[in-house]
Amino acid sequence: MDPNAMVMDDEEETPMTLLQQQIELLVKGVQGQMREKSMKTRQDCFQLLKEVCSVLPGALSTHIGDLIPGILYSLSEKNASSNMKIDALSFIYCLLTSHQPQVFHPHISILLPPVISAVGDNFYKITAEALNVLQELVKVIRPLNINSGFDFTPFTKDIYSCTLVRLRTADIDQEVKEKAISTMGQVVCNLGDHLKNELPFCLPLFLDRLRNEITRLTTVKALTKIAGSPLGKSLQISFIVHKKEPF
Repeated sequence: MDPNAMVMDDEEETPMTLLQQQIELLVKGVQGQMREKSMKTRQDCFQLLKEVCSVLPGALSTHIGDLIPGILYSLSEKNASSNMKIDALSFIYCLLTSHQPQVFHPHISILLPPVISAVGDNFYKITAEALNVLQELVKVIRPLNINSGFDFTPFTKDIYSCTLVRLRTADIDQEVKEKAISTMGQVVCNLGDHLKNELPFCLPLFLDRLRNEITRLTTVKALTKIAGSPLGKSLQISFIVHKKEPF
């Protein structure tokens, strides 16, 4: 037997390649289960898929469209529990951070609305998780490190508006406050050149958050992100830097 052939066979039979070969069957198996009435079943589906994303990033690239109906079912179901919504959002976050942006572009118009709706949820844990997802979605719809032909502009105002509502609300959970600051920092960093009319209302809120010792560090990180944006001078944030007001 050719020793080179033996080496190739060994390489082809690694656990990762074996798992990759089973992805299509795995997705087909969970598709129906993701719309089961049993919350435990759906939670197990999300956990299984999260493990796949963890050990084999990008493995679900060709199956995003197959998984979205099940995700939306848990996010939009009328009687869905808070835990179920959080698990669904957590899985979306896992997907977004383990796959290339372009695989989501055909599905943004379907995926984004329920996330925006979750940002406005009354339960702070759902809101915090949704803001986490929204921050990643901003990077997905307009990645600044690669050339993308995706038209993100129809989604810009809705993303900005729902984040602004949370950023402006003073009496909310601390985690939500910090997530809102971080998310708005990402929004301005990636989409700010299409929000020029809104920035004069948005950016001063960062200054207010700098005055608060509890939110100061998160705000500094958000402003650092904005200042380092490749969009550069088009963001016109210099007035904040030069505006000298005591904290």
